[in-house]
Amino acid sequence: MSISPLLLALPILFSRQISFHIYLLYLQKKYDLRITSYIRSKKHNADVGGHQKSQHLTGLAADVVLPNKDRKTALLEDIKIFEMTAIDEGDHIHIQYAKS
Repeated sequence: MSISPLLLALPILFSRQISFHIYLLYLQKKYDLRITSYIRSKKHNADVGGHQKSQHLTGLAADVVLPNKDRKTALLEDIKIFEMTAIDEGDHIHIQYAKS
């Protein structure tokens, strides 16, 4: 399945937060992702040991669980297409916008 050029143009049309949210929903649907952490308050971020400048605080990061590990390579490729980065934390994958 190819990715629509309109989907790739989202950061031009909308804010980074809205674009990230739409991308995350797209990836969730395509890969049946379970989102375990998304937007955090400063208190919750501190409680879970998050970085002081975590992109979770601005709605530009999410932690997800991929039920079908055989699809991890494809998921990571899609994340790159959307100019995001992924960190495999073992029990989940942290997704965030690449820092510009």
